[in-house]
Amino acid sequence: MPVRVGEEPTMSCCGGRREQLRVEQPNRHLRPPRTMNQLAIFEYTGPSRTVVKGQVTGRGYSFVGYGAQVSVDPRDTASLAAMPYLQQVLR
Repeated sequence: MPVRVGEEPTMSCCGGRREQLRVEQPNRHLRPPRTMNQLAIFEYTGPSRTVVKGQVTGRGYSFVGYGAQVSVDPRDTASLAAMPYLQQVLR
């Protein structure tokens, strides 16, 4: 379609569908902030320091010695609970 002098060129429209899709689809890469209620606390009762790797997240949890308490991602609680000298003290 030719453009007349003094007129703005018009572009075809998708009927606003693109913007609607952008609004309807939340960004899946964003996670809500983690609160204390979403963490589990584990206590270490072993004789020396240790680092345990969470089976689900792959995160390393470092316990500096007897009585050390560490916040743990709830997805890793099952794998840490199976380790000797570790016990969950808070959910």
